[in-house]
Amino acid sequence: MGECASAAGRCSCQEPGATLFAYPHTEVSLNIARPLAALVAVLLLSPPQIAHAQDMWPAHGWDCTDTAFGEAEASLDVVARCVRLWEAYRDIALTSPDERRRAIKAMERLYLEGTDRDAHLARHALNRLGVANLPSRKDAMLRAEHKRRSAAAAASAGDVVEGAPASTGRCAVPAPSRSEKVAAKRSVTAGKRALKRKKNRDAIGILQAAVDSAPGYAPARYYASIAYALSGDEARMAEQLECLVAIGTPESASLLRRAREDRQFKGIRDSSPGFKHATGYARIKLGNSLGEYGEDNIDNIEDSLERLGWAVEEVTETPRAYGEPHIWYKPEAKRSAYFIMKVLGHPRTQTHLIDWSDESFDLIIAWGDGVKKGREPRLYVRDPDDSTSHLDDIERAEKEALRKPEAFASEVDKVVGTPERAVDRVEGNLNRAGRTVDRLQKTGEKLDRMFK
Repeated sequence: MGECASAAGRCSCQEPGATLFAYPHTEVSLNIARPLAALVAVLLLSPPQIAHAQDMWPAHGWDCTDTAFGEAEASLDVVARCVRLWEAYRDIALTSPDERRRAIKAMERLYLEGTDRDAHLARHALNRLGVANLPSRKDAMLRAEHKRRSAAAAASAGDVVEGAPASTGRCAVPAPSRSEKVAAKRSVTAGKRALKRKKNRDAIGILQAAVDSAPGYAPARYYASIAYALSGDEARMAEQLECLVAIGTPESASLLRRAREDRQFKGIRDSSPGFKHATGYARIKLGNSLGEYGEDNIDNIEDSLERLGWAVEEVTETPRAYGEPHIWYKPEAKRSAYFIMKVLGHPRTQTHLIDWSDESFDLIIAWGDGVKKGREPRLYVRDPDDSTSHLDDIERAEKEALRKPEAFASEVDKVVGTPERAVDRVEGNLNRAGRTVDRLQKTGEKLDRMFK
């Protein structure tokens, strides 16, 4: 048996066949290292749509059915993002005729109205769906420009142009006039009084009327969502929050941020993907893998997240040590994981999709780092009182993402990563000393079912 160098219980070697980490129903040992490496090599050489399509499309393209490929017309940025995901993960053999029809419609629009790069992407996707004869982009662009100018001229004259929605997405949220805003504000005050008296049905009627008369008035949307939440109507609550996102003003972003900590949503927020996606709310578990060597960073992470509106629900010790931080996330919490990576500030933070069905937490964070014997651990996360400027920058950026989620989608995908990028990181790390099979298993496969 070789010598083990211990740091907070971490050993550099193990007995042959010793367990590296546990899955929900089985265990992985050193005996499978070579077959596992061979499997990852095969996956690296396989086309993404073959290796991952069936399993990964629901995880990565879960919102595309209702946005880019929905009946309403989404923005071109959203369509381009979803077409990229479609090309990476969607298995055409698993699609229904209706899904193909809606996808083709969105792709043809991207081809005709998007950039040259968009057109190239759309042409490739359409060819895979059997659509080869495409019209001239030049003629389509001239028609689109004529339509845009006509809409702008009519809007300046106060007319409503058919086919020119007031906002992107499924919500029409025109900015209210001064008189509409005054009337809606009075209704919101009355609705809040009804909520305080626990007259939820009355509140719904009052606040929905305010929404109908001033669809772009953010407080009406916010309190209407509260009324529906208190009545247990998750679908209508999520619809109001989606429209609050569509309003896209600093006020609406502040209200979405406020919703994370508003106790009136407490009974529904944990079980509502729509609430989590719109507001950035997440149930968070924080694990310390380094014992006393990780305590300072753990305390500062918890305090920093609370200051940013992400309360940590559980802090615990992990059953094993990690050489870097890890974040597991559900799809609806991916954007939150992006900003929490900024809080951690560790250059080797690894991210992983939660792809098992019985997990109650939306984000699981395991703090880890390389600790050398006899040296103090590095403090990556400073006390919030000493890093006010840094946290303020994160908060401003996160509010901007709440206001314009589509503009942040590509950056979030790039930074948080996908399973393919996780495997690529593994391949690059194989050449680093001390990071062979252990690194491969930690990032290329589903990792520890944390902190059980």
